[in-house]
Amino acid sequence: MNSVPTHFQLLTHCTDAELESICERRHITIPIRWKERPDGSKSLIKSMIYHLEDHHHLSSALASLQESELLTLKRLTEGQQPPARLVTNLFSLGLILPSNPEYRDSWVVPDRVK
Repeated sequence: MNSVPTHFQLLTHCTDAELESICERRHITIPIRWKERPDGSKSLIKSMIYHLEDHHHLSSALASLQESELLTLKRLTEGQQPPARLVTNLFSLGLILPSNPEYRDSWVVPDRVK
């Protein structure tokens, strides 16, 4: 039985630079010196989840999308991978995340976004 990865687990598949990019695009405050802390990534991800899953912030991000991007999200929930030309924008907004930490060819929509 496959368990669905949590938003936290999916964000751990991202590099520090990718996490920072998502924060910048979604206007999430990045804690000062988070990289210097032993639990810095974990702390940043927990903070990100709060903002990424917040209804107001999520609604604003979805409202900013073009129709083709919304359809891509819908199709991805049905198992169809997104076209490469749309991945960068959707990923940088944290609306899709890599399903595997080693590869960037398989994407998923976090449960809260569905």
